[in-house]
Amino acid sequence: MWDTASQLAQIMEPGEYWFLRNARMKVSDSGYVEGTMQLAEKVRKLDENDPVLDPYLAALLEFVFHFEILRDCRDIDQLYTDESGSGRR
Repeated sequence: MWDTASQLAQIMEPGEYWFLRNARMKVSDSGYVEGTMQLAEKVRKLDENDPVLDPYLAALLEFVFHFEILRDCRDIDQLYTDESGSGRR
C-alpha cells in the first residue's frame, strides 16, 4: 500500500475483516496473493457483530462457520482411524 493507505497496514490485525474498495489483486509469480490500493478513504473495518451485516461478510462468516465444523469432524475421524486406515469406531 502506498500514500495514506500505507498507514492502514500498520493498524490491521489478523482475524479482522476489512472492506477494501477498488483494490487490485493478483497472484505473484511465486504464488502469493498481492494487491494494490492507494486511497485509504475507500477502506473500512467491518464489524462481524453488527446486526446489519454486509451481505458478503455474512456469507464469508457462514462459510467459515461450516468450514470449522467440517475441519473438526475430520479431526475427530482421524482420532478414530488406526494406522492401516480402517476405522475403529
